Amino acid sequence: MRIPAILLAVTLLPAALAAVDAGGDDPIAAATARRAWQWFGLDEAAALERAASASRAVVVMVRDGEVTDPPPAAGPQDVRVSIAQGRIISARIDSEPGDAEGTLDVTLIPWLARPEAEIQAEAEAAQRPFRVISRDGESFPMTMDWREDRVNAVIVGGVVVALSGG
Repeated sequence: MRIPAILLAVTLLPAALAAVDAGGDDPIAAATARRAWQWFGLDEAAALERAASASRAVVVMVRDGEVTDPPPAAGPQDVRVSIAQGRIISARIDSEPGDAEGTLDVTLIPWLARPEAEIQAEAEAAQRPFRVISRDGESFPMTMDWREDRVNAVIVGGVVVALSGG
């Protein structure tokens, strides 16, 4: 079950964002500076406004480390998001499988919106197996074994747009 890893990752975001207040780099701002995102990095109010203008609903699956229980019902056109401190850190729309954005693992946020080759090299240097699960909208078969250290990547145009562990 992935929920414990999700909770651990999401609880790390406050520390990462606290670094901003102390003069550190904001990993979400850095990723949004490297790429134009549809949802990632938006504050919740902006996401709600964007969704409403597209006749979609925003369905919050995880908020500040708390998994919504029971999970809210979401239609295939709705935007499923994870929010940490009021900002979208991951989003997906079931009817658009190639459009996943962000990551639940906040330690991976600095790898978003960077070239695939760079991130693969960094993952290997960190002794984390790296695999591409989707490239330019084409999904690839995956094994079902869970590996805590593995990094799964969604690539669009040679750039990492979504990451997950396992």
